[in-house]
Amino acid sequence: MRFSTTTLTGEHSSGELRSESAAIKAKRIFAEELQRMGWNQADPAIRLKGNPGKMMITNRLRRETVLSVNWIVQRLSTETQKIARATDF
Repeated sequence: MRFSTTTLTGEHSSGELRSESAAIKAKRIFAEELQRMGWNQADPAIRLKGNPGKMMITNRLRRETVLSVNWIVQRLSTETQKIARATDF
C-alpha cells in the first residue's frame, strides 16, 4: 500500500503552529499567575524590574514553554533580558 504525505506550506507551517501553541500556553500561564498573585494586566508594567512576583512568572514561563526570553521580557515589562535570564529554574 502506498501512502502519500502532505506537507504544510504557506501560512500554516508546523513551526508557526508550534510557536502559536506555545504563545497560547504562555498567555494562559501568565493569566493564571496574575490571578494567583491578585494582580491585573497592568501590574507587571508598574512593578520594579526585579520584583519577586515577576521572577516567579518568568521562572514558570521559561520552565513550561519554549518561548524566547525576549517574548517574556516584553510580556512582563521586565525591561532587561539579563534579569529574565538570571532566574533560577
